[in-house]
Amino acid sequence: MVRKFEKYDINVPAKIEVISPEGGECIFLQTISVSAKEVFFCTAESLPNNVMVRLELTLDFTKPEKLSSVGTTILINVTGKVVRSENVGMTILLNEDYQITKLRIPAMSGRTALAVETWY
Repeated sequence: MVRKFEKYDINVPAKIEVISPEGGECIFLQTISVSAKEVFFCTAESLPNNVMVRLELTLDFTKPEKLSSVGTTILINVTGKVVRSENVGMTILLNEDYQITKLRIPAMSGRTALAVETWY
């Protein structure tokens, strides 16, 4: 049985690091669509198929009208592999080795993080 996951058309900032013994390049893009198993990025220069990558996705939950209050930022770290490389973008299939970190950070402020929670 093939399990289908719902895709969401959301723009989330992401850091993509190529996993390589020599040290991989890093690129910064925004997601176009995300599901539980894959992420699509729109880019003019896609990474080749089968390249292993490390992703860091950043979700910020600070409301614009409350920029002086403490907001929540979620960092999702996961590895994956480029499975489809096209002229308009690339799809990365995600592994199940994700780590989720919840930060409570004062938005637009010089103060340090107040709390950090990590889930595996």
